[in-house]
Amino acid sequence: MATGGDGSSGSSSGTNLLSEARVTVISTATAAGVPGARVEGRFLDKDTNVTETTTCGTNASGKCTVTVEITGQLAEEVTLTVSHPDFYTATNQATLPLTGSTSATVYMTPK
Repeated sequence: MATGGDGSSGSSSGTNLLSEARVTVISTATAAGVPGARVEGRFLDKDTNVTETTTCGTNASGKCTVTVEITGQLAEEVTLTVSHPDFYTATNQATLPLTGSTSATVYMTPK
């Protein structure tokens, strides 16, 4: 898990602030994690209308963390787009709390 300058999530790291989403991708057919999925996190700071996008790949349990640093701001919202060749693309939007860190579950339907 990525951490900020003081070792805690959502903390100041120099002039940038860390925002993150811990993502679990689940198959609607099996209720199991989906390994090898590509997760794109598009983070939005509503105060400045700044967006930052990053990606991660899910592990064997269907989990990964997308993390961005925005100068002087924490993101308030993240849009997660998940793709995998054997599943239909899925999207989920989440509001980040004041800590800048959240957990989200995205469900994918097999093709």
